[in-house]
Amino acid sequence: MDTMDFSTAGSSASWLIFVGIMAAVCLAIFIFVVWFTVIRKSSGGKKRRKNRNRRHQKNPSLAELGGLPPVRPEKKSDESQSSP
Repeated sequence: MDTMDFSTAGSSASWLIFVGIMAAVCLAIFIFVVWFTVIRKSSGGKKRRKNRNRRHQKNPSLAELGGLPPVRPEKKSDESQSSP
């Protein structure tokens, strides 16, 4: 008889093997979930994020700067100055 033969003659033994493998997989998943939720958080400690001041921001928005800069006065073009 082949070990992977799932015929009706050896069905009780094959189901026991299947249930045993599934129990081992479920136990491994349960241990991983417990490690991930409990042990991992307590061993790592709390990590603090650095609060940087907003004034050190590289590209502040226009609202943070107080709006648009004043309008520049228009310069006269070179054509009007270079008449012969």
